[in-house]
Amino acid sequence: MADKPFSATRVAHLLMAERLSPGDRCIDATAGNGHDTVFLRQKTGERGLVAAIDIQAVAIESTRNLLRQQGLETGCRLIKGDHAQLLSLLGNDWLAAARVICFNLGYLPGGDKQHATQSASTLAALQAALAFLAPGGLLAVTAYPGHREGASESEAVAAFMSELATNGYFVNSWSGLSTAKPAPVLYVVRSCA
Repeated sequence: MADKPFSATRVAHLLMAERLSPGDRCIDATAGNGHDTVFLRQKTGERGLVAAIDIQAVAIESTRNLLRQQGLETGCRLIKGDHAQLLSLLGNDWLAAARVICFNLGYLPGGDKQHATQSASTLAALQAALAFLAPGGLLAVTAYPGHREGASESEAVAAFMSELATNGYFVNSWSGLSTAKPAPVLYVVRSCA
């Protein structure tokens, strides 16, 4: 049986797994169909806590169903809201507490492609996420330049990451090979502290 190709999501999961321990707090800022949320819950164990946010009710329900199927509902807080409003959605007790924060941008797989993340709210969410990242934590952001809104959002995210790299953060990126359309780009951010 052939090995799975290294998708941006698979690489993100490998990097996040290196940082996670049982009992950690994590944020999935774009819950989508719940796959990242489930991954984070599995890695943080019974004492861990994961907050999963999505602006679409269908995404929250999909995430809830996947968590239920895996027996991972406990320790997961599902929030319908705009990820740009992290402080009002999570509160002060989450500040500098998240070991991992992940964003999987674009539209809900299998959902309405008219409902995709937008550059302005994504940039606000990324800026806010920095305050929630624990010392030594990891921020993983996957951007998808292969569709119209995704292309402009990817450019905005790239500029944001470039600015972070000059302001005390370690920023790395990874992109797979794609001949059909631009491949997703994974950004991984760690604070220098």
